[in-house]
Amino acid sequence: MNLLSRSPGRLPTALAGCAFLAVSIAVSTVPVAAQTSPVAPTLVDDFESYDLGTRPEAWKYITMSRDAVALSVAIEKGREDVRVRQEDGNQFVRLTTRNDALRITQRGAAEFDDWNADKRPYLQWRWRALHLPQGAEKQDTGAAVLVTFDSDWLGRPKNIKYAYSTEYPVGKTIDEGNTHVIVVASGQEDDTGEWKTETRNVAEDIENHFGQSPPYESLAITLWSDSDEVHDRSKADFENIRLLSERL
Repeated sequence: MNLLSRSPGRLPTALAGCAFLAVSIAVSTVPVAAQTSPVAPTLVDDFESYDLGTRPEAWKYITMSRDAVALSVAIEKGREDVRVRQEDGNQFVRLTTRNDALRITQRGAAEFDDWNADKRPYLQWRWRALHLPQGAEKQDTGAAVLVTFDSDWLGRPKNIKYAYSTEYPVGKTIDEGNTHVIVVASGQEDDTGEWKTETRNVAEDIENHFGQSPPYESLAITLWSDSDEVHDRSKADFENIRLLSERL
């Protein structure tokens, strides 16, 4: 007869203790990943909900005083534009500039749910660069995704900037004060102009480059395109921006 099949009241004390210890060890040695299910991805925006040709008004222009302004008010006609486009049944947003800079933002706990970087450390997006400003190194970035995660004692924002560079190779990093730039795509590659999927562990990048853990809420995401320093133009598409608990 299996002693462990007896009722608890009849189980010998020594065997009961061994059984408890065995169960405890078995539970403690189960991998963490097996004990917890992955947290569901959070969709920031895939631009499918907007009418074609419109501006994605869920995104805002953030002024120097940190006011959120509607894109229809902030966009300077003739020099910059942001519109929802479609290709092969897929919608995306296109940022274009001519001797100008354009940045559109969504803020955690405002335009999208709080971004808990502990639960969803990965940021994933798709993009393509149709025209990068010629001759630009660190002066202009034809396409970039910027994550704002904190501010310094003067209130200036701290950022990680994932850049699609005209000249710099993939892997190049640049410190620009409170902004740390990481080149994740380059105009020197043969597939420039094609869709690319990028996935970054933002929590890890913040720790590596700023030496601090990211806050677990209210991170902001900015889509960026500029060409003003080299007096050229830029055109870049973005889509399917998601927050992930693990790399997919």
